[in-house]
Amino acid sequence: RTTDQDARIDTERPADKAEHDHRADDRDEHAPDVEPGNTDGADEVAPALDLIKCGGATLCEKIVAQASARVILIADDSKLSPALGTKFVLPVEVLEFGWRSQARFLESRGAAVTPRTGNGGLYCTDQGNIILDSQFGPIADTAGLLEARAGLAGHGFFIGIASDVIVAGKAGIRRL
Repeated sequence: RTTDQDARIDTERPADKAEHDHRADDRDEHAPDVEPGNTDGADEVAPALDLIKCGGATLCEKIVAQASARVILIADDSKLSPALGTKFVLPVEVLEFGWRSQARFLESRGAAVTPRTGNGGLYCTDQGNIILDSQFGPIADTAGLLEARAGLAGHGFFIGIASDVIVAGKAGIRRL
């Protein structure tokens, strides 16, 4: 029998290094080919159920979401937006090598780029990548904005991934 805890795949890095080393091995060994379902939070949700997630594990979160048969995202009313980029920056995960050239690329696409910091330096993901928080403003068309480019490991766009979005607000809970 599998419990909810056994079936959980952690995508965020723990603070303790020993726990991180154990979980990194455990995540890879137990990550299924297809997850039956995935529930997560959303930072910004557009009308077509496309969203931005701003966490520090965008690549891992997207791998798990894309391997899931169903993705349920939970947000409150304040996260609803007419267009992605209206309320939140887009985190872009880039390789450490050449990260400044990726920042210049994002700037050429209209973003104001701020490297994410933490622990007295640049924030590094579990994979050793850097997050560039990229403020594009409202994004009318996400297609082609971040085409395949060497050095870009992932981003916080979750386009066409959500099966359901559950929204809580003053009027109650509703499903989009």
